[in-house]
Amino acid sequence: MSMFSAFEIAGSAMSAQAQRMNVTASNMANADSVAGPDGETYRAKQVMFETQA
Repeated sequence: MSMFSAFEIAGSAMSAQAQRMNVTASNMANADSVAGPDGETYRAKQVMFETQA
Protein backbone atom coordinates (compact mmCIF):
# COMPACT_ATOMS: atom_id res chain seq x y z
CA MET A 1 0.00 0.00 0.00
CA SER A 2 1.43 3.33 -1.00
CA MET A 3 1.51 6.35 1.26
CA PHE A 4 -1.05 8.06 -0.99
CA SER A 5 -3.48 5.15 -0.58
CA ALA A 6 -3.12 5.30 3.19
CA PHE A 7 -3.90 9.03 3.21
CA GLU A 8 -6.86 8.50 0.88
CA ILE A 9 -8.31 5.81 3.16
CA ALA A 10 -7.75 7.93 6.28
CA GLY A 11 -9.39 10.94 4.61
CA SER A 12 -12.38 8.87 3.60
CA ALA A 13 -12.75 7.55 7.15
CA MET A 14 -12.58 11.06 8.62
CA SER A 15 -15.21 12.28 6.14
CA ALA A 16 -17.51 9.40 7.10
CA GLN A 17 -17.06 10.13 10.80
CA ALA A 18 -17.81 13.82 10.22
CA GLN A 19 -21.07 12.86 8.48
CA ARG A 20 -22.02 10.60 11.40
CA MET A 21 -21.33 13.38 13.90
CA ASN A 22 -23.34 15.95 11.92
CA VAL A 23 -26.35 13.64 11.68
CA THR A 24 -26.11 12.79 15.38
CA ALA A 25 -25.98 16.50 16.25
CA SER A 26 -29.01 17.16 14.05
CA ASN A 27 -30.94 14.33 15.68
CA MET A 28 -30.08 15.61 19.17
CA ALA A 29 -30.98 19.20 18.28
CA ASN A 30 -34.38 18.12 16.98
CA ALA A 31 -35.16 15.53 19.66
CA ASP A 32 -37.79 17.76 21.28
CA SER A 33 -39.29 19.08 18.03
CA VAL A 34 -43.03 18.61 17.86
CA ALA A 35 -43.65 19.52 14.22
CA GLY A 36 -41.76 21.23 11.42
CA PRO A 37 -42.98 23.91 9.01
CA ASP A 38 -44.68 21.25 6.89
CA GLY A 39 -46.61 19.93 9.89
CA GLU A 40 -44.71 16.64 9.96
CA THR A 41 -42.95 15.43 13.09
CA TYR A 42 -39.18 15.17 12.98
CA ARG A 43 -37.80 11.77 12.05
CA ALA A 44 -34.31 10.84 13.15
CA LYS A 45 -31.85 10.54 10.30
CA GLN A 46 -29.37 7.72 9.77
CA VAL A 47 -26.18 7.64 7.76
CA MET A 48 -25.78 4.81 5.25
CA PHE A 49 -22.48 4.06 3.53
CA GLU A 50 -21.57 1.90 0.56
CA THR A 51 -18.29 0.25 -0.29
CA GLN A 52 -16.50 1.21 -3.46
CA ALA A 53 -15.42 -1.61 -5.70
